[in-house]
Amino acid sequence: MRVGNVKEIVFSKDPKQMNWLREDFPYAEVKCPPEFSTEVQNEKDGDVLTTKIVVSYNGAHPYFTNAGSIGVSFPLQDRYTDSVTCRDYRCHAHIFCGENTSYIMALRMGGAAPHLGMVLTKGSLSAYSIERDLKLQSNDRLLLAAPVRTGICAGRYNEAGVESISASGTRRFPGEIKSISPGDSGGC
Repeated sequence: MRVGNVKEIVFSKDPKQMNWLREDFPYAEVKCPPEFSTEVQNEKDGDVLTTKIVVSYNGAHPYFTNAGSIGVSFPLQDRYTDSVTCRDYRCHAHIFCGENTSYIMALRMGGAAPHLGMVLTKGSLSAYSIERDLKLQSNDRLLLAAPVRTGICAGRYNEAGVESISASGTRRFPGEIKSISPGDSGGC
């Protein structure tokens, strides 16, 4: 089922009904230079959320990006408040940037499953950054994924895909994501 703006990821069998997404940042918001246009599509099938991100280049000449030129926000609940809230409703986000084999394993701070797995199914991820308000000594972190450096030809587009699943934990995570196809790097 196609869904609009995603405000929550909540797993049906989670007794705590944790929302893995922050309410104060948009999910899959794309930050890019003005010569680009973007489109984000989300589909939900049970507890699986599939996100497709299309970044189109509208310029007349090839454009070569650097890591950080284009970013996509994944606002996970990786932040600290009181201990009870953290135990049941916050996570530690573990990110692996392996270009076309990249994933996020978000583990609930209290350790109880279900956890969140996000796997790159199309595209390439070379780096990530964390946005914080250091003046406030903020413990809030916003994940900003940065695609790999690439060239985009005039009138062309690059596509990225992310699949979000319910995961059992660190030992089972590799097997749970094995059936999900890794991304490809795209390019001109």
